[in-house]
Amino acid sequence: MARRAHPARPGFLTACGNAYATRYRLRERSLGAVFVSFRKLNALLVAWDHRHGYSGAKWFQVGRSGGYFLARDVPRFTGRAEHALDEKGRLVVPARFRERLGAKFIVTIAEPDPCLALYPQGTWEAFCERLDAADVKDERFRRFVRHVFANTEEVGCDAQGRLLIPPALRAYAAIDRDAVTIGSLTRVEVWAKERLGMLAPTPDEAAAFTTELGLY
Repeated sequence: MARRAHPARPGFLTACGNAYATRYRLRERSLGAVFVSFRKLNALLVAWDHRHGYSGAKWFQVGRSGGYFLARDVPRFTGRAEHALDEKGRLVVPARFRERLGAKFIVTIAEPDPCLALYPQGTWEAFCERLDAADVKDERFRRFVRHVFANTEEVGCDAQGRLLIPPALRAYAAIDRDAVTIGSLTRVEVWAKERLGMLAPTPDEAAAFTTELGLY
């Protein structure tokens, strides 16, 4: 009597592989839903903050394909103002900059540029996290960290909007009296007026660089 043929059935390894693939697809779908939910939550918080005049940094860490997604609302700075330091070394910080810097912020040297930089707390924390995550922390790294953080202060403006710049930082930037504050994307830079004028790009340099970045 002839044996009845049975349809081919997947082997044990094939069955396990199919089950794993199904679980993996479900896991990715769940993580994708969480990722989308956090993006929507961040968008709502940003909209709420803008309506209430807040400008700061917010961070959400969300698993996504084995990694992390970082959402930020980073203050942007634009514009220019010229002021003279008073006899105590105090500089008037424009109101539009103070609003985005916050009550407490960071003043530090802007290596390799010969000027000072003012950072909101959230932006500075992001900078510190990038340093902490450096793959190589050799002697060169340690010298850089010591140099920067030895010339970094947490500061705030007084009731008249004036910032007291420590003497060592004024000396680094060669700021004697006339200073220029400029918005520079994620920070405010403080320059000695004569130094800033010497470092302006030529029209040809500006055109070449913007073309290289694909901005035009």
